[in-house]
Amino acid sequence: MRFNSITIPILCLVALALAGCTRAGGAASATDDAAFRGAATARADELERGRSRGDFAAFAAESVAAADRFPHDARLRVLAAEGLLAAGNTRAAEADALEAERLAGLTSEEVSSAAIRLWATARLRQGLPLETAQLARIALDDPALQTVLAWSDLLAGVAPFQIETSADVVVEAPLSEAATGSLAAELLAINGAANGTPCKTIFIDTGAQHTVMTRAAAEAAGVRVQPGDIELAGFASATAEAGLIEKLELGSLTIRNVPVLVGDSPALTAADGSMSLGADILYHLRVTLDYPERRVTIEPASASVTTTDESASTAWRIPVWTFSRLPLAEGTAAGGTPLRVLVDTGDRSGTYISYRWGRREIPQLAGAHSGMVFRFKKKDLTLPPIELGGRAIADWPVVDTLPKELDRLDVVDLMLGHDLLKRFRVILDLSRNEFRLSSSDPQAMQSPIRPAEVKGEHDLP
Repeated sequence: MRFNSITIPILCLVALALAGCTRAGGAASATDDAAFRGAATARADELERGRSRGDFAAFAAESVAAADRFPHDARLRVLAAEGLLAAGNTRAAEADALEAERLAGLTSEEVSSAAIRLWATARLRQGLPLETAQLARIALDDPALQTVLAWSDLLAGVAPFQIETSADVVVEAPLSEAATGSLAAELLAINGAANGTPCKTIFIDTGAQHTVMTRAAAEAAGVRVQPGDIELAGFASATAEAGLIEKLELGSLTIRNVPVLVGDSPALTAADGSMSLGADILYHLRVTLDYPERRVTIEPASASVTTTDESASTAWRIPVWTFSRLPLAEGTAAGGTPLRVLVDTGDRSGTYISYRWGRREIPQLAGAHSGMVFRFKKKDLTLPPIELGGRAIADWPVVDTLPKELDRLDVVDLMLGHDLLKRFRVILDLSRNEFRLSSSDPQAMQSPIRPAEVKGEHDLP
């Protein structure tokens, strides 16, 4: 990928020289320590700016290098853990997050909380328990950490996301009996069972950090929950509680001890869905959404990769960076500037852009944000030429800008949904940091079709 490395500031080089002299000549002075701390802070600030720009490759590599250069800086160690997670090195990410929490101690509650969240994410991705001993010092007033504590209590030392099936068995998931043309039908929602209770209309949602289950479905399945008030951020807001599904069945594939958030997402409820499978569980699975053939298959992420998708006349690999919050692709906009891209299988209505990015790249973009979840002011916008996974996308229609609540998070520049994916057989392979799209139609990327009007439905949280 063609991206410029983040330049090391001169102050950082000066600090390194001072550090070298100190090691050679004795105890560091207060001035030396201040310079060293200042250099570490400047480096952390620059790395965060690079990540916000979409320099993911540079961020992943250079955050680790910076943490090694300043081994006692907790904030840089947190950034290194995030970079390692994004690159798929979860074991090293766990170690760095734990070290960051130790370094932060009681001096920086914000850094300590971030470190614990990253540690928990790395443990869950490895299918390891959330050990109570590591959670003893965390701040109880941090909502995100309350979720970690709740899942730790519910798991009670048991390993999460344990898959019961042969490693190389591909399971066909039964499709939901949704009406033709509905959101569930278009997005290939499936049926399954939670704790032995049928669970209908389950969405595959790469645009969600966690797996979400409605309160009615959770109650019917006897899902254990911990009381709490967790905010679900999406195109509409909602609150949820931490829960645990002891047994989730998708076709003949069984997954034990699945952490979930239990709450009534407006979009999920409007779509008459019971659950959406987010990036947390998708990291343990390899899911194929064959939109043209209307077929969904699932296998363990540990299964060997076949070349079935390579045999099609059109194959398109999109590398993704599995950040703790969302899996993002690294695109390129005009002039070679980076572009943060979310490929969202839970988005039916079309392509959305960040207003802050769009006003730089699309001259005709008006100043208004979109507002509510189910009401849009359609804009006659066209995406400027971009590159994603080595493929050019040009003259692509844009539905609207992201709602203010999402845009304020400053995580995504471009969100692509069903308008792009519906032509392809899409393999979601987060454990290998890529999505693979294939089609027997060589024109699959040509003549984009404008998204259909959305009638009271939108993408999932």
